[in-house]
Amino acid sequence: MLASLLFLAWSNIPPYRMHIKKVRWGVGAWHWRLYEHGGLGVCDVRYFDMNRDGAPIERWKLLGYDRPGDMPDAIARTHDKQLRAAYAQVCEAQAAAGDPHPNVQVMARCGRKLGWATVEKRRANVCGKKTGKKRKKTKRGTNK
Repeated sequence: MLASLLFLAWSNIPPYRMHIKKVRWGVGAWHWRLYEHGGLGVCDVRYFDMNRDGAPIERWKLLGYDRPGDMPDAIARTHDKQLRAAYAQVCEAQAAAGDPHPNVQVMARCGRKLGWATVEKRRANVCGKKTGKKRKKTKRGTNK
């Protein structure tokens, strides 16, 4: 009985101290990481159709799959280096589904060693054209 209570205390107190009390190191506080190797850079991406009052977009349905598990891994998993390509894929699929001017906002967070990092916060239409000024080239080929 005593051994069970000690084990229960040993397994619950360090996570409590780490996550509730925010004790980062020391005796009784485990060093915790969300990912060590395999999950670094994997992103949780949520799409919202602003032409339909911010309705969530089921990416797997939009891309023509019956269930999320039917998608190939290369398409199902989005890494932070592939975010823009994934956005473009959804925008093209929205246009192909009959929306001539897709207005899609994205909420994206990616796995880092110490937790999730938000990389996109539903601020702008990811399907919109970029509005950066083009620089004029000089005679020598450099930008002004």
